[in-house]
Amino acid sequence: MADIVIVRALTTEDKPHPETGQPRRTTYFHLSATTDTADDWIHRVEGNGSDTGVTFACYFHPLPLRHPLADDQDAWLGLIDPALATRPSRTAWQPRDHR
Repeated sequence: MADIVIVRALTTEDKPHPETGQPRRTTYFHLSATTDTADDWIHRVEGNGSDTGVTFACYFHPLPLRHPLADDQDAWLGLIDPALATRPSRTAWQPRDHR
């Protein structure tokens, strides 16, 4: 994906995977993309971790969301704009979870 700009990092969250319970770290970013960016793409995990080779089908949803995303993946949208928040308590900066 070309023409993607990181506006800013929003937060990093450490919590267990919902199915396996394994530790998981997710970093959320506010990105800016041109209007001719693909609506969907395939992401294949690279590296040498246990998830190497896992493939994800990714896609953009228009904002504001009509419904919350699975596993609270939309939890930090309120940091971009409070009008995008799907959970009222996540509209202000919160410190990174260092568990």
